[in-house]
Amino acid sequence: MGVFAATVIVAAAWLFGCASGWQRQGDRFVLPSEGLSIGAPASGTWKPVPVEGSTLTLRREDGATLSWLRQCQGREVRARVASRELLRGIAEREILDEGPVAVDGGEAWRVAARVHDPAGAAELRAVTRVGDGCTDDWVLAAPAGTAAEGLLDAWWSSFTGPEVAAGGGAETP
Repeated sequence: MGVFAATVIVAAAWLFGCASGWQRQGDRFVLPSEGLSIGAPASGTWKPVPVEGSTLTLRREDGATLSWLRQCQGREVRARVASRELLRGIAEREILDEGPVAVDGGEAWRVAARVHDPAGAAELRAVTRVGDGCTDDWVLAAPAGTAAEGLLDAWWSSFTGPEVAAGGGAETP
């Protein structure tokens, strides 16, 4: 197992996500029980893989992994704090960039890091959204040098919450 796969597993282990149960509907993955959906990644061949604690994890043929982790405990934490929690179990890491973003009307924080282990370096990007008593984390873990720029942004920005998934329309900024 490479550093990128281990990174996603470490991130999933820190969270106790809601039960999986997504369904593929055309070019989207839908979680009907919660009225949530997210688009299928456009580039490469992505296959669902089981990862404990993950709502949805997809792996590309080059080893890159996208994970959606959802935790609903009825309490909210700051998105920046929750985002940094994803990195807590990774000793060899370098934060490359971080800052606030808007995701479906909720508070969100993005972080990009380079992580290292004896197997090599990997790129880790995450966006954490906090709202409605839940925390959503979208995580990209990819081998260093993999064409991953923009991939996570395209994926998390396709997320829709209950109002949009039910046809109620998105909030406009």
